[in-house]
Amino acid sequence: MSSTKRDELKKLLAPINKELRTHGGNENKIKLTGLKEGHIDFLLELINVHLEKYKDFARADLEDFHAEDIKGLVNYKMPVNIHKIDLPESFSDPVSWEIAIGRLRFGSTQVILEIDNWEITDSTLVG
Repeated sequence: MSSTKRDELKKLLAPINKELRTHGGNENKIKLTGLKEGHIDFLLELINVHLEKYKDFARADLEDFHAEDIKGLVNYKMPVNIHKIDLPESFSDPVSWEIAIGRLRFGSTQVILEIDNWEITDSTLVG
């Protein structure tokens, strides 16, 4: 295992773990200790390649759901953050996992995305 990958992931996880702690305490954060190489590669690809796409998808659902609340705001881009990441247990095809992305404030509305091989296969809005 390259310590470079682990060091890079440690830096990238700091802000994500802050979001995760906000929505589930310390037991919700991702700990580097005990992560297998597959999980480290998975998290690096998630953060560097796919995460913003998932946040944009969830933001669109949340903005539609809260359209009445935000209709008077011009050029409003709802802030969202990660509520939970369920890492895949294995990396055999397809790699299936879930991520919950929700509003920063004003309640706990969130979108749970079910993902196979980086493609969103289903989404559930929980309000």
